[in-house]
Amino acid sequence: MSKKLRKPLLSDFGLSDNLLNQYFVANDKRNNSAFSMTIVSLVIAAIISIVNIGFSQTILFGWIVGPILFFVLVIIFQQLLLDPSMRNVEKNYNSYKDALQQYNIEYQKTQTEFWNKLNGYQFEVEVGNIYKKLGYQVRYNGGSGDGGIDLFLIKDNKIIIVQCKHHKNPVGPSVVRDLYGTMNARHINDAILVSLSGCTSGVYEFVRDKNIQIVTVNDLINMQRNMVEIEK
Repeated sequence: MSKKLRKPLLSDFGLSDNLLNQYFVANDKRNNSAFSMTIVSLVIAAIISIVNIGFSQTILFGWIVGPILFFVLVIIFQQLLLDPSMRNVEKNYNSYKDALQQYNIEYQKTQTEFWNKLNGYQFEVEVGNIYKKLGYQVRYNGGSGDGGIDLFLIKDNKIIIVQCKHHKNPVGPSVVRDLYGTMNARHINDAILVSLSGCTSGVYEFVRDKNIQIVTVNDLINMQRNMVEIEK
């Protein structure tokens, strides 16, 4: 069942442009005050060290422990320096940013450029994530000597082997022949070949009478879009 994918709005979190502008102004004042306190703290630590230059333990405190303690105090004071009326705005704004980030991640998965930017390992993980959402138990099978198998999909006591090809060019028949050989060697009836750049006509000819499904990047995008209904 698909879920709604709607870009979060400020109003969803009780925010508005005017309210955010007030928060940004208050936050700038807080940061400026915190920066001034940090400078003062470092100066005080330096003075303590210089005045007590003959005591190694005091030097250690002045230059190492002192600034750390002052830095912790600055963080505490940062919260105290913020206008109390803006604290709830800050909390809601952080929630809004988290929701927007999650939306952007899900939306990008429905775009070609997302898949093209992945490396080989990331490609396998994202393919596995899609099949997890489809209800499969996914087991990754990376490393040498894997027989060309990148994923095992398990559902209803049925095992499907998956090979992922993150190549810039369409894969040829030799790849799918090897996959078919692995199926026979492991006595597995079903397989999926996932190719970022598609396959040559020879591949489709070879799998015509075999239980091997070809999945392209367009198929992955369609699968992802079917899982999330994007509201405009």
